Amino acid sequence: MTEEEKRKENEYLKQEAEKARREEWEKIKSLGPGARVRYFWDYYKFVLVIGFFVFMAVYIIVNMINGARTETVLYTCILNLDEYETGEAQLSEDFADSLGGLGRWQKVEFDTSMRLNPGSDGTSQLDVANTVKLTALLQAGTLDVFLAPADVTQFLQEQGSLLALDELEGSEWDTGSSADEYLYRARSAEDGAEHLYAVRIDQAGVLKQYGMHMDQEVWFSITANSDHTQSALKLYDFLMGQE
Repeated sequence: MTEEEKRKENEYLKQEAEKARREEWEKIKSLGPGARVRYFWDYYKFVLVIGFFVFMAVYIIVNMINGARTETVLYTCILNLDEYETGEAQLSEDFADSLGGLGRWQKVEFDTSMRLNPGSDGTSQLDVANTVKLTALLQAGTLDVFLAPADVTQFLQEQGSLLALDELEGSEWDTGSSADEYLYRARSAEDGAEHLYAVRIDQAGVLKQYGMHMDQEVWFSITANSDHTQSALKLYDFLMGQE
């Protein structure tokens, strides 16, 4: 086959494909809306299904890549919130601003989704789900700070989940009151000595501005395996209005 014959054959095939597309489009335009949907599903469902899975695969991969690139500057768990609508988004934004802003691939996170009930037998579906999530966050070293009621804070300390705050270098705990009732101290299971594990922060009134833990004691503590203790200390200053 000569080059000219190949060119003519390709031109013919191109014209036939264009003709087929025009006929297909004219056929589709002649159908009503419902019939068009049925037609597309009958003749193109395989393509649509493949396209959907390709889209989902790309979406998941992109999110995995972005997730791997994103550094969580501080992950704070605010436990046992009763309010359905709170200002955690605004709290995240304001705290990030107090840090001088975040980079493109940095974030701070305030998780208000979990509840812990130390007096429960822990067998309800909700208790199990919360325990599993909390355990996973702690074991992964993701979680940095707890903001929680007094009984939950005591429970977490007894489980060995909290850092001894008095051992943090350069930390000063100005509670706005000299009263010892604003400091939670307990004996360590490791060395038997008494340490400071949590500091009460609700008296500063900052959390109330975001609709959180109204009329409840709120205690600040840092997880035992936190890698962001300096950011945690900055959060404490922010919540005490000392930024």
